[in-house]
Amino acid sequence: MLLLLSACTVWHPPLSGLMLEPAVPMTWDDVFAHPVESVTLDSVVSGRWVAQSKGLINLDHPDAVAAGLKNRDFPIALTVHVIDHPRKGRWIVDTGVAVDEDGDLANIQGLLGSVLSNTEILTPLDEILGEAPLNGVLLTHKHVDHVMGMGDVKKGTPIVGGPGEWGQKGAENALLRKGYKRLLKGHDVRELRLEDAVEIGEFKTWDLHGDGSVWVLYTPGHTPGSLSFVVNNGSPTLLVGDSSHTWWGWDNGVEPGGYTEDSELNRASLHALRRLAEAHDMRVEVGHEEHFSITEPQSPGSAE
Repeated sequence: MLLLLSACTVWHPPLSGLMLEPAVPMTWDDVFAHPVESVTLDSVVSGRWVAQSKGLINLDHPDAVAAGLKNRDFPIALTVHVIDHPRKGRWIVDTGVAVDEDGDLANIQGLLGSVLSNTEILTPLDEILGEAPLNGVLLTHKHVDHVMGMGDVKKGTPIVGGPGEWGQKGAENALLRKGYKRLLKGHDVRELRLEDAVEIGEFKTWDLHGDGSVWVLYTPGHTPGSLSFVVNNGSPTLLVGDSSHTWWGWDNGVEPGGYTEDSELNRASLHALRRLAEAHDMRVEVGHEEHFSITEPQSPGSAE
């Protein structure tokens, strides 16, 4: 969530471990030498929000200071990444937005409603999914701007998060717990286990479907269990999540500011992701801006 309040205990749902087919340790060269070309990826902007650039970028970083970045309102995208697999079906990364019968944000009330009051609804999750059944939801992390589309996710659908992501006491104020409970009620929330991960290069990672098509990367820092994803379909794409909210942060290797929980750990994850992407000429999708091919991004602290 792009609002960090005082540390308190937060409700979290009952959890189960995610059972995955065992992966064989290898190198990233080995991974990309065996793509699953029938897997497709489509990234859709479900809504937009406005955040503060001081949260999106560490404005105290020397590179941000040198660039003259200042705090301002900054529009961000709420993106759903749709992954279709020929055998494992449709999975999504993050959930965008869901609306009720009145066209308002679904299951968003109270404090959550006030936090998200400036959300612009573009394409609700149910329209993105269409008639295709949804087999699972992969969350880059649990912040509200990544789970607010849960109203369009069928109860019982596996919701997969990173190690320790739901059990932490501290990122969100306890006043938000009712909102999270409403959003996740009835869902099958699961956590990946570090003991099931294999190490490839700099990352602890999981082979989601057991065929090398989708890799889940443990990239803690923004939150304790933050995840990134590699879609290996012949034109590999790296979904970095909120390890970098913006293109400016990604291009300059500058971690998020006030919206991230552990700046040093976030910085380490971000730099490891950049090395992976550069070494293998990967397409990259950052957390809250569209790809360059869709719109040319602004610097988070630049003048309008």
